[in-house]
Amino acid sequence: RSDGARVYLAGHIPPKAIVTSPSQASQFWWSKHQEPFLDILHEFSDVIASSLWGHTHTDEFWTDTRDSSVVGGLITPSITALQSQPSYRVVDMDADSFDVVDYTHRSVNLKAANRANKYNVQTVYRYSTAYGLPDATPASLNTLRQKILTNSTAGDTFLHNWNAGYADSLNAIACSTVSSQSEYWACRYSF
Repeated sequence: RSDGARVYLAGHIPPKAIVTSPSQASQFWWSKHQEPFLDILHEFSDVIASSLWGHTHTDEFWTDTRDSSVVGGLITPSITALQSQPSYRVVDMDADSFDVVDYTHRSVNLKAANRANKYNVQTVYRYSTAYGLPDATPASLNTLRQKILTNSTAGDTFLHNWNAGYADSLNAIACSTVSSQSEYWACRYSF
Protein backbone atom coordinates (compact mmCIF):
# COMPACT_ATOMS: atom_id res chain seq x y z
CA ARG A 1 0.00 0.00 0.00
CA SER A 2 2.77 2.45 0.93
CA ASP A 3 4.46 1.80 -2.44
CA GLY A 4 1.23 2.39 -4.38
CA ALA A 5 1.19 -1.22 -5.59
CA ARG A 6 -1.94 -2.84 -7.02
CA VAL A 7 -2.66 -6.55 -6.97
CA TYR A 8 -5.02 -9.04 -8.59
CA LEU A 9 -6.64 -11.59 -6.39
CA ALA A 10 -7.36 -14.94 -8.06
CA GLY A 11 -9.40 -17.73 -6.57
CA HIS A 12 -11.51 -20.69 -7.50
CA ILE A 13 -14.82 -20.37 -5.62
CA PRO A 14 -16.15 -16.79 -5.50
CA PRO A 15 -17.68 -15.32 -2.34
CA LYS A 16 -21.14 -14.87 -3.84
CA ALA A 17 -24.73 -15.93 -3.50
CA ILE A 18 -26.00 -18.92 -5.44
CA VAL A 19 -29.54 -19.71 -6.45
CA THR A 20 -30.45 -23.32 -5.77
CA SER A 21 -34.04 -23.01 -7.01
CA PRO A 22 -36.43 -20.18 -7.92
CA SER A 23 -37.36 -19.85 -4.25
CA GLN A 24 -34.07 -20.69 -2.49
CA ALA A 25 -30.68 -19.04 -2.36
CA SER A 26 -27.50 -19.84 -0.50
CA GLN A 27 -23.87 -18.83 -0.74
CA PHE A 28 -20.72 -20.72 -1.67
CA TRP A 29 -18.81 -19.79 1.48
CA TRP A 30 -19.85 -20.24 5.08
CA SER A 31 -20.57 -16.84 6.62
CA LYS A 32 -17.92 -17.36 9.30
CA HIS A 33 -15.33 -17.39 6.50
CA GLN A 34 -16.95 -15.08 3.95
CA GLU A 35 -17.53 -12.07 6.19
CA PRO A 36 -13.91 -11.80 7.44
CA PHE A 37 -12.69 -12.30 3.86
CA LEU A 38 -14.94 -9.50 2.59
CA ASP A 39 -13.75 -7.31 5.48
CA ILE A 40 -10.17 -7.77 4.22
CA LEU A 41 -11.18 -6.98 0.63
CA HIS A 42 -12.88 -3.77 1.74
CA GLU A 43 -9.92 -2.80 3.93
CA PHE A 44 -7.57 -3.19 0.95
CA SER A 45 -9.94 -2.07 -1.82
CA ASP A 46 -7.48 0.65 -2.83
CA VAL A 47 -4.79 -2.02 -3.37
CA ILE A 48 -6.84 -4.78 -5.02
CA ALA A 49 -7.31 -3.86 -8.68
CA SER A 50 -9.63 -6.79 -9.34
CA SER A 51 -10.43 -10.30 -8.29
CA LEU A 52 -10.76 -13.11 -10.80
CA TRP A 53 -12.70 -16.29 -10.07
CA GLY A 54 -13.93 -19.55 -11.61
CA HIS A 55 -16.02 -22.50 -10.42
CA THR A 56 -19.46 -21.62 -11.84
CA HIS A 57 -18.61 -22.40 -15.50
CA THR A 58 -20.60 -19.31 -16.53
CA ASP A 59 -19.85 -15.70 -17.39
CA GLU A 60 -20.68 -13.79 -14.21
CA PHE A 61 -19.47 -11.20 -11.73
CA TRP A 62 -20.05 -10.39 -8.07
CA THR A 63 -19.85 -7.28 -5.90
CA ASP A 64 -20.18 -6.34 -2.25
CA THR A 65 -20.92 -2.76 -1.15
CA ARG A 66 -20.25 -1.33 2.30
CA ASP A 67 -20.37 2.36 3.11
CA SER A 68 -18.37 3.98 0.29
CA SER A 69 -16.39 0.86 -0.65
CA VAL A 70 -17.27 -1.52 -3.48
CA VAL A 71 -15.35 -4.75 -4.00
CA GLY A 72 -15.99 -7.49 -6.49
CA GLY A 73 -14.68 -9.34 -9.45
CA LEU A 74 -15.18 -11.28 -12.61
CA ILE A 75 -16.17 -14.93 -12.70
CA THR A 76 -14.86 -16.48 -15.86
CA PRO A 77 -16.68 -18.89 -18.10
CA SER A 78 -15.15 -22.33 -18.45
CA ILE A 79 -13.23 -24.34 -21.00
CA THR A 80 -15.21 -27.30 -19.62
CA ALA A 81 -18.57 -27.34 -21.36
CA LEU A 82 -21.34 -28.04 -18.88
CA GLN A 83 -24.30 -25.75 -19.51
CA SER A 84 -22.36 -23.55 -21.93
CA GLN A 85 -19.87 -23.49 -24.76
CA PRO A 86 -16.16 -23.93 -23.94
CA SER A 87 -15.17 -20.31 -23.25
CA TYR A 88 -12.52 -17.97 -21.89
CA ARG A 89 -11.81 -14.25 -21.56
CA VAL A 90 -9.02 -12.03 -22.79
CA VAL A 91 -8.78 -9.18 -20.29
CA ASP A 92 -7.49 -5.67 -21.01
CA MET A 93 -5.86 -3.88 -18.10
CA ASP A 94 -4.79 -0.28 -17.69
CA ALA A 95 -0.97 -0.20 -17.51
CA ASP A 96 -0.94 2.56 -14.90
CA SER A 97 -3.85 1.76 -12.58
CA PHE A 98 -4.02 -1.98 -13.30
CA ASP A 99 -7.83 -1.68 -13.44
CA VAL A 100 -9.62 -4.12 -15.71
CA VAL A 101 -10.84 -1.77 -18.42
CA ASP A 102 -12.40 -4.26 -20.82
CA TYR A 103 -12.49 -7.89 -21.84
CA THR A 104 -13.40 -10.08 -24.77
CA HIS A 105 -15.38 -13.27 -24.18
CA ARG A 106 -14.39 -16.01 -26.66
CA SER A 107 -15.83 -19.47 -27.17
CA VAL A 108 -16.06 -22.51 -29.41
CA ASN A 109 -19.38 -23.74 -30.76
CA LEU A 110 -18.92 -27.36 -29.73
CA LYS A 111 -21.75 -28.81 -31.83
CA ALA A 112 -20.45 -27.09 -34.98
CA ALA A 113 -16.89 -28.19 -34.16
CA ASN A 114 -17.98 -31.80 -33.72
CA ARG A 115 -19.92 -31.73 -37.00
CA ALA A 116 -17.00 -30.20 -38.94
CA ASN A 117 -14.30 -32.08 -37.03
CA LYS A 118 -12.62 -28.69 -36.61
CA TYR A 119 -13.03 -25.94 -34.04
CA ASN A 120 -13.26 -22.22 -34.59
CA VAL A 121 -12.79 -19.79 -31.70
CA GLN A 122 -15.31 -16.97 -31.96
CA THR A 123 -15.78 -13.71 -30.12
CA VAL A 124 -19.08 -13.85 -28.22
CA TYR A 125 -18.94 -10.23 -27.08
CA ARG A 126 -16.78 -7.38 -25.87
CA TYR A 127 -17.73 -6.10 -22.39
CA SER A 128 -17.57 -2.38 -23.23
CA THR A 129 -19.72 -2.83 -26.34
CA ALA A 130 -22.26 -5.17 -24.75
CA TYR A 131 -22.83 -3.16 -21.58
CA GLY A 132 -21.73 0.38 -22.43
CA LEU A 133 -19.61 0.80 -19.33
CA PRO A 134 -16.15 2.45 -19.24
CA ASP A 135 -14.42 -0.39 -17.37
CA ALA A 136 -14.95 -3.60 -15.42
CA THR A 137 -13.93 -2.28 -12.01
CA PRO A 138 -16.02 -3.36 -9.00
CA ALA A 139 -17.86 0.00 -9.09
CA SER A 140 -18.80 -0.50 -12.74
CA LEU A 141 -19.83 -4.10 -12.09
CA ASN A 142 -22.11 -2.80 -9.35
CA THR A 143 -23.60 -0.35 -11.87
CA LEU A 144 -24.01 -3.23 -14.32
CA ARG A 145 -26.05 -5.19 -11.77
CA GLN A 146 -28.48 -2.28 -11.45
CA LYS A 147 -28.61 -1.95 -15.23
CA ILE A 148 -29.41 -5.66 -15.62
CA LEU A 149 -32.17 -5.42 -13.01
CA THR A 150 -33.82 -2.29 -14.43
CA ASN A 151 -33.24 -2.56 -18.19
CA SER A 152 -34.71 -5.60 -19.95
CA THR A 153 -32.34 -5.25 -22.92
CA ALA A 154 -29.31 -5.31 -20.61
CA GLY A 155 -30.86 -8.22 -18.72
CA ASP A 156 -31.42 -10.20 -21.92
CA THR A 157 -27.86 -9.46 -23.03
CA PHE A 158 -26.49 -10.67 -19.72
CA LEU A 159 -28.53 -13.89 -19.85
CA HIS A 160 -27.35 -14.57 -23.40
CA ASN A 161 -23.72 -13.97 -22.44
CA TRP A 162 -24.02 -15.88 -19.14
CA ASN A 163 -23.75 -19.20 -20.96
CA ALA A 164 -21.69 -18.03 -23.94
CA GLY A 165 -24.79 -17.63 -26.11
CA TYR A 166 -25.51 -21.34 -25.84
CA ALA A 167 -29.26 -21.89 -26.27
CA ASP A 168 -28.90 -25.47 -25.07
CA SER A 169 -29.44 -24.35 -21.47
CA LEU A 170 -33.04 -23.48 -22.35
CA ASN A 171 -33.28 -26.64 -24.44
CA ALA A 172 -31.99 -28.71 -21.51
CA ILE A 173 -34.67 -27.27 -19.25
CA ALA A 174 -37.41 -27.85 -21.83
CA CYS A 175 -36.15 -31.39 -22.50
CA SER A 176 -36.18 -32.20 -18.79
CA THR A 177 -39.98 -32.12 -18.88
CA VAL A 178 -40.05 -35.62 -20.44
CA SER A 179 -40.51 -38.68 -18.27
CA SER A 180 -37.56 -40.90 -19.17
CA GLN A 181 -33.81 -40.60 -19.47
CA SER A 182 -33.81 -41.90 -23.07
CA GLU A 183 -36.44 -39.33 -24.09
CA TYR A 184 -34.39 -36.61 -22.40
CA TRP A 185 -31.22 -37.44 -24.36
CA ALA A 186 -33.17 -37.85 -27.60
CA CYS A 187 -34.60 -34.38 -27.04
CA ARG A 188 -31.23 -32.84 -26.10
CA TYR A 189 -29.53 -34.16 -29.25
CA SER A 190 -32.37 -33.12 -31.56
CA PHE A 191 -31.19 -29.49 -31.58
